[in-house]
Amino acid sequence: MIEAAFTGRVGKAAAVTMVKDGTLPLLGFSVAVEDGEGTQWPRVALFGDAARELGTLDQGEKVYVEGRLRLDTWTDREGVDRPQLQVVATLVQPHGRIGRRRRGGNRGKPAGRQDRCTKRGEALFSSRQS
Repeated sequence: MIEAAFTGRVGKAAAVTMVKDGTLPLLGFSVAVEDGEGTQWPRVALFGDAARELGTLDQGEKVYVEGRLRLDTWTDREGVDRPQLQVVATLVQPHGRIGRRRRGGNRGKPAGRQDRCTKRGEALFSSRQS
């Protein structure tokens, strides 16, 4: 299992949908991640209570994502199988939402497990246990 952590911008507005016969919340979206050689667009899937708590994401919103990498394939219009990088998220944290409430759910709580997020060894966020 390969773990990933990155920051990027949401490609298209996303809202929670239900899967598994309407019993499991899913928030699925793409993230634009600059890697020095161009822009990568991994798909992100956040499941369960964390997806429900986060609610929605707006296009262009900056997010921090942690999760497990998975390589999927999809078939284009010509019938050619194409690779697609997907992250099954354990944490999705929108920048600038901590302590604020907005439409679509409880925005004051971080989504998924989070004690702190780090980038280059610096603590970006810390949250209180509820």
